[in-house]
Amino acid sequence: MQIRKQIIGLIKNKIAKSQPDFSENKFLHIKKANEKAIAIKSFCFDITMIFLGIISAGFGLKGFLMPSHFIDGGTMGL
Repeated sequence: MQIRKQIIGLIKNKIAKSQPDFSENKFLHIKKANEKAIAIKSFCFDITMIFLGIISAGFGLKGFLMPSHFIDGGTMGL
């Protein structure tokens, strides 16, 4: 009976030592998820700013330059 308990104890110790430490893997997983979330937020912000710039340029051309028959120079004037 005593030998059986020792064998079970040895098996449990061997299993506990062979299992990887998930705390470091979990940290890396959370870090990657956080970096991905930041990249997505940055991308959405960039797209929003580009869209607002397009709307602003369109409003400027339609609202101020076209009614006064004034042609802007540069690319818009071509």
